[in-house]
Amino acid sequence: MQTITPDFLFSQIRLALVAVLAYGGGAHWFTPEAAGLYLTLFTTLGPIAIPWAWSIVANLGVVFVDHNSAAAKVAAVEKTDPKSAEAAAVVATKGT
Repeated sequence: MQTITPDFLFSQIRLALVAVLAYGGGAHWFTPEAAGLYLTLFTTLGPIAIPWAWSIVANLGVVFVDHNSAAAKVAAVEKTDPKSAEAAAVVATKGT
């Protein structure tokens, strides 16, 4: 199964955009009469779609760690006592 990497995601988006543009050219979507409709759609949907898309792009490649995981326990110890971090890492990984 294909892993979703940024390159793969952007190539799929590019492929869909080319298909939409090709279809729209044949369906006469790019005429002066349609410009008013597009301006209305973009100005009303833009404030919804732009933050949504931005949140997806900003979170690509981010790994979320559960607060009960071994990594979270080690990070909590490292904040307060760096010397005990190694011991905590050994104890936390024995439970997994």
